[in-house]
Parts: sequence; C-alpha cells; structure tokens
Amino acid sequence: EMLEGVGYLVMPAPNGQRATELFQQHANKIDLVILDVVMPVMSGVDAATEIRNSHPDIPIIFTSGYDQGKLTHSMLADPSNHFVKKPFESNSILSTIREVFDDCLEGDTGSAT
Repeated sequence: EMLEGVGYLVMPAPNGQRATELFQQHANKIDLVILDVVMPVMSGVDAATEIRNSHPDIPIIFTSGYDQGKLTHSMLADPSNHFVKKPFESNSILSTIREVFDDCLEGDTGSAT
C-alpha cells in the first residue's frame, strides 16, 4: 500500500512460487523485484534464483527480520542485490528503491544515436 501510495504499480504475491509465476507472466512490465528471504512454498532466495535464470539483470531487493550477516546464501551476498532489514520505515525502502534505480541508470552505458 505504501509503494502504491507513492505511485508504484505493485504485484503482490503470497509466496515465492506465485512471485515467480507473476514475474514470468509480466516480466516486460516489472522493473524491480522485492522478496522476503523467508516465504511460504518457495523461499525468496529460490524465487530470486529462478527469476534471475530468465532475467539476469533484474534488480532485486531482499527483506528479512534477520540480520543480513546471519543469512548465508550466496544470493544474499551478491552485490547486485540489495537488502533492507525489517521492520523498516517507508523512507528506508524508498531510498533503497531509489538507489537501485540510480545504480541501473549508472550501469546503462548505451548511447542514443
């Protein structure tokens, strides 16, 4: 609701498996994926791995109530992924989203002709 309140289109998923299904169905409309590390049916890490198999450059933000240092999966150590510890306030997630999009713009080395 908070993200929609500031103008983002959000596709919520109740679990990691549904998140991957939604992503595959709407990949051309999705600019960013936000996943909880611990999700029912399929973990956020497994969902991210599946999503990245088909779209390796999609930005991903992980959230968790656990400290990032206590989460040991290699996907979480990947510097191209971001992490926001829960509980978080709106300014925290919004600044991380801005950082992700700024990083994407800086990485875009294509030139217009």
